[in-house]
Amino acid sequence: MKKWGVLVLCILGICISWSVFHLKYKQGTPLQPTKSLKEYPTYFFSVPILELSSTGVPYLIIQIEGKKIKVELDLGFRGEATFSKEVIQNIKGKTFVGQRTMYGARGKSYQKKEYKAPKIHIGNLAMRNCLMQEDVDEFLLDSYLATNSSLPHTEASGRIGWEIFKNCNLFLDLPNSQIAFCDSAQTLETHGYPIKEFAKTPLHTERGFIEMLVENPQGSSEIWVFDTGTTWNVINANDNSLSIEEMISEPQNKITRAFNIGNIIFDSVVFYKIPVPLPIHVDAILGMDFLKNHQVFIDFTHRQIYISHE
Repeated sequence: MKKWGVLVLCILGICISWSVFHLKYKQGTPLQPTKSLKEYPTYFFSVPILELSSTGVPYLIIQIEGKKIKVELDLGFRGEATFSKEVIQNIKGKTFVGQRTMYGARGKSYQKKEYKAPKIHIGNLAMRNCLMQEDVDEFLLDSYLATNSSLPHTEASGRIGWEIFKNCNLFLDLPNSQIAFCDSAQTLETHGYPIKEFAKTPLHTERGFIEMLVENPQGSSEIWVFDTGTTWNVINANDNSLSIEEMISEPQNKITRAFNIGNIIFDSVVFYKIPVPLPIHVDAILGMDFLKNHQVFIDFTHRQIYISHE
């Protein structure tokens, strides 16, 4: 187990909110601004992962009003974007919408201010009418596990959540330090990705997360969440008698187990047994310890998730 002192051991980036966005596309020669991404029969273009944070979370560069902003890619965050108070104050074209109730990793609720943003650019994608939240320090602190009460160092000024991608399809190629926007599994195959060899399972977002059903070693189905904002893989301990920090400190709560998706077995995956006190039940979280070694295609159009085995 990692030495547990000044290190941040895990981020549980799971949060709950609701938002809507409109997506437009441009690449190379500017396209007609009235056309949406869906009007193009095929598309594939990548966006580099700048680096991983000290806690293993991917950093991206986005642009708002011509200014570059370093953000974390946090697919456990149910929302489109959230930024520091300083960043929000410097966005001139924002419109205040209201307050949003969000839940931290320990189950506590927080009120966050929410604004409609001008365009948010991620690579060659221009998102319009996005909803962005203003960060609350207590909420951020609640999402980190550390031995002191201060926030860990981060170079990011905000986070991008999964809902900003829901009108397109997202390919996570974290082993090669990139993400990509792609219209279909077939197009991925033309770009050299052996998608037919990937494990395939239905995508569920009804409860506000990127979720899938997996089969545990006992043959039972479990609900698992994808979260690039979580460092570790987590098994929900369903035990509130100890704090999360106390659970982490117990060596027996670090386990290795397998799981199945269809007829494909993922074995020797390391998990930490930690309580996940959210308003809804989840059995497990696949975090960056798993995702950094696997390619994942999240096909929002056809409601499928594809995961590379090797």
